[in-house]
Amino acid sequence: MAGEASSKPCCAPPTPRLHEGPMTEFVLESSTPHTALSHLALYGLAAILDDAGHRITLSWTTGMDPRPVIHSDLEPDQIGETVHAHAARRAENGWLHEDFDVGARTVALMSPRISKLSESDWPRLQRRRHEALDALTQDGSRLDLRLIAALGEPCYWSKTPKREIRQDDAASRWEMQPRNQGSEFVTNRLRPLARAVSNRPPTEIVNGLIGLSTVDTVGKGKPDSRTATGLAPLGPTDDALAWCGLWGISQLPTTHRFAGRSRTTGHQGPATGGTMTLPAWTRPWTLGRLRTLLGCPQLATFANPEASDLDRDIARAWLAERHIVAAVRFPIHRYGTDQAPERRTQHGTILNTQPPAHDEP
Repeated sequence: MAGEASSKPCCAPPTPRLHEGPMTEFVLESSTPHTALSHLALYGLAAILDDAGHRITLSWTTGMDPRPVIHSDLEPDQIGETVHAHAARRAENGWLHEDFDVGARTVALMSPRISKLSESDWPRLQRRRHEALDALTQDGSRLDLRLIAALGEPCYWSKTPKREIRQDDAASRWEMQPRNQGSEFVTNRLRPLARAVSNRPPTEIVNGLIGLSTVDTVGKGKPDSRTATGLAPLGPTDDALAWCGLWGISQLPTTHRFAGRSRTTGHQGPATGGTMTLPAWTRPWTLGRLRTLLGCPQLATFANPEASDLDRDIARAWLAERHIVAAVRFPIHRYGTDQAPERRTQHGTILNTQPPAHDEP
């Protein structure tokens, strides 16, 4: 059977090296708050550095033109080396490279949206997935486990009134890989990005993250490149920035429900559209605090135009007390056809939580 690669040796983070000392700022200079990729690249880069044992916090810069910023004890070349090592450990083996046979087609075992499964496929799929998760758990690969959990999984429990399985109901709404011609997230996006980033020198990775260059190997730099995978408009996107952005999904958990579609942190509305809402804040946060506030109901209420003025005012005050200066609301547009649909976040609208006299991000 395809896909007997082991998850154990490749994905464990190195022994933590926690340092005490002054914190420096690493700013993603070309990443604006109006693009969802900017937010998720911040989350993913912070998670990659944290997973390597570095002491980090994250925030947005202040003023009229804010940018994402990592606060750490690292120099830029060390950040590039850490991202390179993270991609290199996943470029050739491990859970990203475990496959599963669905009829005549082979798909990635851990992709949340795959070809339609038969009744006999489900027990095999669950057994294989559990084996991979057990190996990652034993290996202490916490960030990998967070990403897999956040991406969701093929769903066997949500059904239509006619008892037909809604197989995509347990997948994250942040996973927006186009599915035309059987493509799926891990095989067609994570694997190529892992190889592309691992083949770049750390200095070039840094240049891509801060916007000095845009090396789009996966999308070949085409005007309609989809390297950003729904997190930004079509067009060239640096491989390293996209890699960090997709790992940022790890900080946005998917919560499964017995009945109905699973809930994706940050998403409101129908499965094929709706909106995504993310915060902007100016005080440095740990990743734990980030995850807590990404899922807070006040963020969704404040960004919901159908909420009452009273509820929105209460939510606004609650967010402002926690130094969240704005919520950014991203509409999701569905392109393509019913046979090959494609979802993509649009330009974000900034909703200020501060009085009008304050600077707006």
